[in-house]
Amino acid sequence: MRNQTMIVDLRDRPLSSTAESNDDVQVRTATRSDIPEIGRLYFTAYEPGLVGETVEEAIADIEASRNGDYGEFWEEGSVVAELDGKIVGVLLTVKQVPWDQTPDGPFIIELFVDSDVRGRGIARRLMERGLDSMASQSAKSVGLRVLADNTRAQSFYRSVGFTDWGANLEAHQITAHIDRHSPAMDCRILSPRRSARFLEVGTDPIESAIPFALSHTVR
Repeated sequence: MRNQTMIVDLRDRPLSSTAESNDDVQVRTATRSDIPEIGRLYFTAYEPGLVGETVEEAIADIEASRNGDYGEFWEEGSVVAELDGKIVGVLLTVKQVPWDQTPDGPFIIELFVDSDVRGRGIARRLMERGLDSMASQSAKSVGLRVLADNTRAQSFYRSVGFTDWGANLEAHQITAHIDRHSPAMDCRILSPRRSARFLEVGTDPIESAIPFALSHTVR
């Protein structure tokens, strides 16, 4: 299975126009105290077994992300969406992933949305708020990775400014330093750590039941 790395240039990117356009959904910076709730959503947002066998494992993986196991965590570039006081969407970013064959600079490692609220533009809100925040912190570009045949997810990313970066890679080429694979919900991102899990499980982590309108591919 091939994957595609994508990148967006933030230097001339205009600020998003959807900052406060989604009814009661509020988007804010992710904090350390959010880890348990993010972990529980992470566990339920994916098919069984893709992010761990238990909720506790999923929470531990999110904590590992926060602690820098997949690159230095960037709080300013990581956001959550809340609806009625409940986290329903998450975007997590590191300042630089510790793997080869990825662009220099910030890298989105997670993007997932509660299955009950997909189709409401939450993934787009998360992405645009995250990119705006990173641009305000002087980031020049941001990367992410998706499966090459996930055209729906790629279309979503292109709609917010991403373009292809470098050559496609075979999934097995990036698994040497990974121990988990996780599919991301609304635009399903395929981070290096998810690739390993993907190969173990043998199912397409990018195939999620997200409405086409905001098909992301973080899963």
